[in-house]
Amino acid sequence: MGIVAPRAPESIQLLLGLLMISAFALFFATFVFGLRAFPATSLQGILCRAVLFVLTFGNLVVGISLISILSA
Repeated sequence: MGIVAPRAPESIQLLLGLLMISAFALFFATFVFGLRAFPATSLQGILCRAVLFVLTFGNLVVGISLISILSA
């Protein structure tokens, strides 16, 4: 028999889910604002889009990973 890790309480899972959703919404809003604020033709616009893309989808991946680890 292997070692079974204790499950996190459902309230913690719910809290992490809500935090992930709110953080993703914040980054997505920033991403959309960044797309409108800086034209894609300038270097600043390209860098802004790259950073916002990494932050937005990196946050989503980390959040999903945390939830899957805690709910396993």
